[in-house]
Amino acid sequence: MRRLPTYWLCSEDVALKQSDWGYAPDGVLFPSMTVSELKLALQWGLRTFQQRKHWAEEREQLLMRLEERKWIDQAKAVLCEVKGITEAEAYDFLRKQAMNERKRIGDIAASIVKVYQLIHG
Repeated sequence: MRRLPTYWLCSEDVALKQSDWGYAPDGVLFPSMTVSELKLALQWGLRTFQQRKHWAEEREQLLMRLEERKWIDQAKAVLCEVKGITEAEAYDFLRKQAMNERKRIGDIAASIVKVYQLIHG
């Protein structure tokens, strides 16, 4: 699904009365605008849209990294308990295993935790 900028076309008096639109339009257009004002409003709305899209992508990446970090911490605890190694050694083990299998360290960590939970309930 492709996302596009959202513009709201309304009269000036409606826009002033409406303080909460229920969503975040990227721009507001008025019938009384000149061609140059419309161009500027469309450009500004596109810029706003791109910035909001960038923030949403960055937020998603940060949430994924945070989730991956949780799996890694749980896997380190499991490895420390099962193998009797330090936390640093557990992280090195995860890192080497990820390189050997050519997978992300978070995927390896999640697999370890899931298998441990499956076995130990």
